[in-house]
Amino acid sequence: MKKNEMRVADSNFDRLQARNGLRAKNQSQMSKLIPMLQIGTKRGPDDAQVLSSLEVRATELKRLAAEFESLTTRLPTMGNVSRERQLKRLTNALTALAVLKENKLPTGTGKALRAVLNELTSLREAAYLDELGPHNLDLTAVAEFKAKIRSLSAATANKIEALKNSEDAGSHDPVFGSAVEAVITETRATTNSMPTLGADPYAVARTSILPMAKTAISIDLLTARGFKVTNLGGYPVMHSQLVLSVNPKMGTVDEVLTQLRKTTKQDLVLVYPRPIGNNGSLWYWLMRESELDAFASTFVGRSLQLRGFGFGN
Repeated sequence: MKKNEMRVADSNFDRLQARNGLRAKNQSQMSKLIPMLQIGTKRGPDDAQVLSSLEVRATELKRLAAEFESLTTRLPTMGNVSRERQLKRLTNALTALAVLKENKLPTGTGKALRAVLNELTSLREAAYLDELGPHNLDLTAVAEFKAKIRSLSAATANKIEALKNSEDAGSHDPVFGSAVEAVITETRATTNSMPTLGADPYAVARTSILPMAKTAISIDLLTARGFKVTNLGGYPVMHSQLVLSVNPKMGTVDEVLTQLRKTTKQDLVLVYPRPIGNNGSLWYWLMRESELDAFASTFVGRSLQLRGFGFGN
């Protein structure tokens, strides 16, 4: 269905049609919802895991740079040696680089290495024909591979430094540590980018949610149940939560949920019956039934006891 087909006047699409399932207007919205459902709300890697992964990547890039330099160090002087030496240097380099390619390369280097292999293969063909000299010794791909590694190494080092600095900066906050700024930044970014309804029947998004409970919520239990949670001075902020806004001219939230459950084959339910406002729209908090059961089990008495919710910032 074309996008402009969703922009229909109320006279052509009244509430009776909305109650019959929103079939005329929900297809493009569904294409936005499906990826969000696939994301899920499960816990992601924490800062320590991310830092460890980045440090491993930095080591792999450093090792690759050293190996590549060793394997190609004699190539720039090939234009002034005999045909036999040219062939030997190129064959040795190609053999070693092919072995390197078969091993697990750091992400972002595979394409550049293939370009090097193609370049050296062409040079070996020229050497075989005794046509390789200083005038046509082109090692552009070799130079670009080295530059690629330097660029990736610098980017990785910057990420490591930024992550360490954010931890150090947050450690001076006696209540929230490094978490508060990250949560506010993430939530502000997601809430500011939430879609506006316009003439669409509904819109979906993901953002951080702060549940407001009547009784204490166990953050340890939330984490154990698989939710990605940040502890802000004892208050849990739940990340990557699904929210839904419904155009009141097109139908009710119950009608939209019925259609979403039917179309996505997902047992989506409201976590809390009333919405909250953002960017001119009202947003409902959704979960799958299994997620809601897991969420409810973290409350005292294993029953859901909410008095509302808010966005994480």
